[in-house]
Amino acid sequence: NWCTGADGKCYQENNELIATHFTFRNARWTDYHLYISRYVDDLFVTRSQSSQDYFSLYSLPGQSAGAPRSEFLIASERWPNNVIS
Repeated sequence: NWCTGADGKCYQENNELIATHFTFRNARWTDYHLYISRYVDDLFVTRSQSSQDYFSLYSLPGQSAGAPRSEFLIASERWPNNVIS
């Protein structure tokens, strides 16, 4: 597989999975969660939790070896082709 790095170049490596099954919750109004809709290319907040609320974190290829990773994609677990970059 080939993946594009944050520098726009193609790399013959996959994005590296860093974390899975986490949510984004509002710090002040803790019952509100972020989610990605399947039908609209946008982010939303909701008070009811569902499978659309969970995300995975991927590190992009092409970052300097030995340096801390700093370029990521956040993918919806329910809709993995929908990402936050």
